[in-house]
Amino acid sequence: MNNKLKMFLTTSLITSTLFFQSFVIMPAKVAKAATPAASSGVNAFTDLTYLSDLNWESATTTYPSLPTQKDKSVYMQPISINGKTYTKGIGTHASSEIVYNLAKNFTNFETDMGVDSEVGPYGSVTFQIYGDGVKLYDSQQVMTGSTPAKTARVNVTGVSKLKLVVNDGGDGINNDHADWANARLYNTSTYLSDTDWTSATTTYPSLPTQKDKSVYSQPISINGNVYTKGIGTHAISETVYYLGKQFAMFRSDVGVDSEVGNYGSVVFQVYGDGVKLYDSGVVTGGTSAKSINVNVTGVSQLKLVVTDAGDGIDNDHADWANARVIN
Repeated sequence: MNNKLKMFLTTSLITSTLFFQSFVIMPAKVAKAATPAASSGVNAFTDLTYLSDLNWESATTTYPSLPTQKDKSVYMQPISINGKTYTKGIGTHASSEIVYNLAKNFTNFETDMGVDSEVGPYGSVTFQIYGDGVKLYDSQQVMTGSTPAKTARVNVTGVSKLKLVVNDGGDGINNDHADWANARLYNTSTYLSDTDWTSATTTYPSLPTQKDKSVYSQPISINGNVYTKGIGTHAISETVYYLGKQFAMFRSDVGVDSEVGNYGSVVFQVYGDGVKLYDSGVVTGGTSAKSINVNVTGVSQLKLVVTDAGDGIDNDHADWANARVIN
């Protein structure tokens, strides 16, 4: 096993919010993660997605005249806890339940919680977080309008349904304006370009496989979209990594590099311990990247293959953009 990957496997999960300063936030589409950040190294934070940029499956409250809101309190004001204002989050009113479909796409959920400042020192609530029906977090202490925000960091690896619950603290629902401030999902990942491959072979040795560059040593680009991380290669190629059964998912955007224009035609394939896990079909130059999400649970050897689509290797500059494994 290479040294960098060993370091990842022995390093405990770092979830300090200080690391979030390295994110490049992109607007997330419904049910799809935001564009990964350009952070590098082991324990890189990727796929940052605010819950308020997603559609919930359901949002119910016992105070329907003050419904759950995105990026606002229930009084339609900026979210604020104990005087601290947040631009992102979910404002709701006890008692409430909000459900999201994560589709097992994330490893971490983090949020600040508290009673919104708009009710002053009043209100009393508790917060709970459930994953597929299992309680993952309980604030336990009843929080009031004068209580500082609490931060919850929860492992949601393998979770399909995330449920956020606010209860009324046992004394009725008056002034129970509750905030899930900066509620966000993300993954702890390792970019393949920040590790050493076991082997990297190509039938065009004068244009060898590159880390974070195309085979012309240019920034990786697919249909004009530039990526700071990834693997650039030339068909026909095989790039092999040792995962040691320590990761759950492999994700990447794949396509022909923009440097060849509309030319080139390739097929991307992913193998885990010799078993084909993914096949892109024919991908040509000038077409949009394909986003792939492959389950590699229990896989020791990951092999990334690019074929020439059966028509020769001319202009077959292939990119595994933002290629990363998620634990």
